[in-house]
Amino acid sequence: MNCSISFQNQPILPSPTVRFLGVLLDPRLSGQAHMSFIIDKGRRTLQIIQALRGTWWGAHPHMLLTIYRALLRASIEYSSHIFSLTQNSLSRALQIVQNQALRLCFGYRISTPLNVIYVETVELTLSFRFRLLTSRYFLKISSVRNHIVIDKLHLLYDTAAETNRTDYLHAHFPAAIIFNHIWTSYHSSIDCSFTLPNFRSSFRSTTISSPYTSLSLPSVDLTNFFPIPPAQSFFNQELQYLTSDSVLFYTDGSKVDHSSYVGAAVFSPQLEAELSWSSDFRHTPRFFPRKHTPFIQLLL
Repeated sequence: MNCSISFQNQPILPSPTVRFLGVLLDPRLSGQAHMSFIIDKGRRTLQIIQALRGTWWGAHPHMLLTIYRALLRASIEYSSHIFSLTQNSLSRALQIVQNQALRLCFGYRISTPLNVIYVETVELTLSFRFRLLTSRYFLKISSVRNHIVIDKLHLLYDTAAETNRTDYLHAHFPAAIIFNHIWTSYHSSIDCSFTLPNFRSSFRSTTISSPYTSLSLPSVDLTNFFPIPPAQSFFNQELQYLTSDSVLFYTDGSKVDHSSYVGAAVFSPQLEAELSWSSDFRHTPRFFPRKHTPFIQLLL
């Protein structure tokens, strides 16, 4: 059917998507338009991280990780409980964007396992992250009585259950399944109220504080009964036990001032040997990091 709409003699052309509260909605509410937009935005953010990482002074990994969380992860998490819980090609492409961002932030190689990356960056995979945020949101609104979202979710799940369409929720809106599990498992033990817990008491009760001098102090020093062993001596004993039959080599390497030379040194207390040298890292192969230079020279 062809139709034309005009307003003040200006034609209004049809659009395949519309933006509402920062979310791109398509006619079928599949979320493909919104997720495709987030993927394109994420790839542009990767270029920013790569540009900062490629500066001559270098960027700290944790600073790059903060940039990733502010620019990319915040955009990915927005409306994630609506569209991003479903597993499809777009969700896998979004996961690849996150993996690339974490590799750039910490300088990981392409061969570094993903489980190592997630542990060292303290990041969850997107699927676990989305389920965590969704569960937190449902637990929060479950503590508020007569919340409008609770009523709508109950109506949605009950309608799907009565018509044997719960498989449709699994495929298109898994958040409703998560909500039903949280409601049936934890609602009885959740403290519910009409207001936030912070406003149940008077304002004066939140401003009164007792001075520290009025608190009773113990009459004896408890540290005499619970001596704390010095950590340094314990470390020395363990190190001596582990290296009693070994030859130790201490290595280090770093740039010399702001020049292009790298200084490196090797020291062995058992052999009473000490080596030091400098080299131009511009002529060093890229697959040998500067910190590994002493190990390479030691093997040679």
